[in-house]
Amino acid sequence: MRLCNYRLMNAIVFLIKMLVECKYNNEEVEIISSFNNLDINFKQSSYLRSMENTKYRNILAKFRLSSHKLNIEVGRHTNIPRNELKCTLCNLNDIEDEFHFLLKCPLYTAFRRQYIS
Repeated sequence: MRLCNYRLMNAIVFLIKMLVECKYNNEEVEIISSFNNLDINFKQSSYLRSMENTKYRNILAKFRLSSHKLNIEVGRHTNIPRNELKCTLCNLNDIEDEFHFLLKCPLYTAFRRQYIS
């Protein structure tokens, strides 16, 4: 179980690095388009195969595919303007996207301190 958690955290750190790179290289970049450019092979990524816990593997795959309930995706499917997709869990007045969720939202500060060095 501990090895699986380690692999999950490595995969999340990889995603965070990609999000940071996308966010600072081009503010208007859509996260999903940057992930689409990562791998042109239509097969399961090796880091996902190495994860024994299917719950964690499914969560990570859904996050990577933007199949989650963050406002950025919910709003995209309901035609809400992007600038209105604010995080409702904090007072930073930021759009609730993957970058905000993983790196900025104060609600998850303890989680980041525990898992991301």
